Amino acid sequence: MNPRPSTFSVTGRSLRALAAGLVLCLGCGPTPPATPPAVPVPTSPTVPAAEPSTATAEPKKRARRNFDLEAARPKVEAFCGGCHAVPKPGSFPKKEWPNEVNLGFNIFLGSGRNDLQMPPVGDVVQYFQTLAPDQLVFPERDPAPAKSPFQFVAEPIVSREQTTPPLVASLAIHRLNTAIGRQLFTCDMASGLIEARTFNGIPGPALTLASAAQPCHLEPVDFDGDGVFEFVAAALGSYQPSDHNKGRVLLVRQRLEGGAKVEPEVLLDSVGRVADVRPADFDGDGDLDLVVAEFGFIKTGRILLLRNQGGDQKSPRFEVEVLDDRHGTIHVPICDLNSDGRPDFIACISQDQETIVAFLNDGAGGFEKKPLFAANDPAYGSNGIELIDLDRDGDLDVLYTNGDTLDSRFLKPYHSVQWLENRGEFPFTHHHIDAMAGVSRALAGDFDGDGDLDIFAVAYFPVSLRNLADSDRHASAILLENTGKETFVRHILETGNTEHMSLELADIDDDGDLDALIGHYASNPNDKPGERPQVTLWRNLRLK
Repeated sequence: MNPRPSTFSVTGRSLRALAAGLVLCLGCGPTPPATPPAVPVPTSPTVPAAEPSTATAEPKKRARRNFDLEAARPKVEAFCGGCHAVPKPGSFPKKEWPNEVNLGFNIFLGSGRNDLQMPPVGDVVQYFQTLAPDQLVFPERDPAPAKSPFQFVAEPIVSREQTTPPLVASLAIHRLNTAIGRQLFTCDMASGLIEARTFNGIPGPALTLASAAQPCHLEPVDFDGDGVFEFVAAALGSYQPSDHNKGRVLLVRQRLEGGAKVEPEVLLDSVGRVADVRPADFDGDGDLDLVVAEFGFIKTGRILLLRNQGGDQKSPRFEVEVLDDRHGTIHVPICDLNSDGRPDFIACISQDQETIVAFLNDGAGGFEKKPLFAANDPAYGSNGIELIDLDRDGDLDVLYTNGDTLDSRFLKPYHSVQWLENRGEFPFTHHHIDAMAGVSRALAGDFDGDGDLDIFAVAYFPVSLRNLADSDRHASAILLENTGKETFVRHILETGNTEHMSLELADIDDDGDLDALIGHYASNPNDKPGERPQVTLWRNLRLK
């Protein structure tokens, strides 16, 4: 069984990508959540998009007076940093700051908080505009190597059952049934279908396992220990961001060809938008519990522990505990980070928090939070993590991306693939690996057979950004070749086809080298059903 599910960042996004319009100046609820200490990062971060606002900046004539930047700075920083890092002026061009500031004020006014001194809206706007660039500029890159050692052939997979353009939020390869062999599992948020298809060299037809409102993650689980795997699924409940209670965690049964379809069982409902769910025996009582990333939106969102209460393990029942009250959690992968034999997990928390946090199991029913990384901007664009021993030194590192584009509708020069290196202390050591506009997912594997781990990364832009004059020059798929000594060489595999939202790696054709599967988000409203593939298989030709 592949322990690494590949979930998009509903950003993604990511899930955060679906939560367009998050706060810049003060995106907190009624009480400020606890945030880990800031850790310096080498680049300026992303900031979310503005929604139509009812607050308005002061008249233009105010901007023409002699503005005292240094006098305004402490007031702006105290207000805009009331519960998270102060936004970076360089995150948006000058013309965008009035909307961004107005959005922040509106959320603050609606939060019920009265513990902060609110400066004039116009002063805040002028502060950011004074320091912001006229436009965001992408730096010139060094030319790529003349010849790439990597060669792939792309094979599209179109589902016959597809009645809508695809929005594949997650895909994963597993061998869970020896009679069936390898299977590809997908969650398509547009159709709501959770599907499986045999994939022994060539893809078989899709078999529907369940349907749900915006399913975005699927994880194998065996609650009763009989060797027959079911799945736990995370469902957002709505595509558009909203503070509703339609999020769910579902139990999905396997289905053999020709077998009867079984409706999914609801394990948790009436919560905010659920982005991820992972099973582990956290309390050591012999049954599997669940950790849940309730992404939510602004007023909703937490990290939950569903503690298994025993009884009939084919249909388990859970007691819900809140482990963290911050919104915006995207991924919660399980690991034993400190090698004490107890399962821990690591959370990627986006929104205004933009942090990676380890939750260390204390063995007494609780967790100790250890910050691994915290960005220095409240909308850095975090959209996914992968736990992997990238440097092969015997411990787990974090491969991390911040490439959200659905939040701000801007391509950012500082979208990137990053490595948080585990050196046995907290926070982890940060490495910037490579910039990639709109990077949506990155996974590590040995593509060239030299014994170290390379990185395959893909990008997603919304349609509005794909129509930009220079959008075709941006890479949509790259391979970062590991040359050792913490250095990577960038090889561009594809440009312009920036509808890649999810990713999985496996030796699909059993020829000894690693292939890639890319799940697509065809968000162009003019796309016709069946016109765009759900998934594309990229066959590695290294050993052909």
